[in-house]
Amino acid sequence: MFVDDEPAVLAALAHQFQRYTDLKVYLELDGREVLRRLEQNPVDLVVADFQMPGMNGLELLDEVSRLYPDIRGAILSGHAEVRPMLRARQGKPLPPFFSKPWNNRALRRAIRSLLHLSTPDDLEESPAQAAA
Repeated sequence: MFVDDEPAVLAALAHQFQRYTDLKVYLELDGREVLRRLEQNPVDLVVADFQMPGMNGLELLDEVSRLYPDIRGAILSGHAEVRPMLRARQGKPLPPFFSKPWNNRALRRAIRSLLHLSTPDDLEESPAQAAA
């Protein structure tokens, strides 16, 4: 599940993962809606933007972890000041961090790795396609 308050970011993320038939991708604009959706549709991974109105990405991941300890979390952010905040979590586990803008190929590989899925050879592309 990807969570970001910018619809264009969610559309770009969905596009990157639509080719993988072994993944079901959910998109949400709001942290509170994520918590409602997880009641009905458990997922394996929540990747949240750090800066969102109402509930930031870390707050969301902490709540998801409290309610659903088996769900992994990661942060996706374009704000450099997030990294020091992640390190200052006082004993709480550090979620993986992905920068905006992201490298498409690297993000796909990292997400699949977090989910313990291999990257199918037939879906590998040239460097030009990976950047698209």
